[in-house]
Amino acid sequence: MNWYNKYIVIKREDIKNYLQGSDANMLTYLAGKVDRCREGDGRKHNKYVVVNTDEHYADIVERIIELGEEFNAMKLGSKDESN
Repeated sequence: MNWYNKYIVIKREDIKNYLQGSDANMLTYLAGKVDRCREGDGRKHNKYVVVNTDEHYADIVERIIELGEEFNAMKLGSKDESN
């Protein structure tokens, strides 16, 4: 499964090191706007776990997530069958 282009991840340290003043403020404003719009649509504020694909355990973490998704799909399928 290729999820690598689904999210934008920027390290806070990189923002601090590479963006100054109005650029950093604009990024903060835009991220906040997305959160406010999601909230306006009745969607919750999500929290994510990020794994750098360069880490030796990245493939293991990805497989665990895939198994979790497969399990969720099976649970949803069994609910549909019981109706």
